[in-house]
Amino acid sequence: MGYNPDNAKVKEVESKLPKDSILDAVIISISDGVVKDFVQNTEKWKDKEQPAIELTVDIKTDDEIVKHNQVFTYEAGEDGKTLYGAKSNLGKFEKKYGSLPKVGLAVKIVTDDSGFGTIKLE
Repeated sequence: MGYNPDNAKVKEVESKLPKDSILDAVIISISDGVVKDFVQNTEKWKDKEQPAIELTVDIKTDDEIVKHNQVFTYEAGEDGKTLYGAKSNLGKFEKKYGSLPKVGLAVKIVTDDSGFGTIKLE
């Protein structure tokens, strides 16, 4: 077995999340690093060395608890300050949930028509 471009097909990926839904979730961990630590394909990112956090959340579905990861970037300021813009994803997160991400914080996950989920920011 091996790579065969003449005998290939697109693999259907079944999402464990319901499509077009808003679900409850809880942040269970936050990892700090840079974009390339959390993202395999960094081509779409302006700076793969930019400071970032990866949130891991537990999403409650009718059948099970599903883990989901999402990356948020920020800037490292002087004196250990975390800097972010009001219109950045961290800024939107703070506006929606009243604080920056913290372990134990309840959030909402919104899924698209494929069942792909992201943290609801608006």
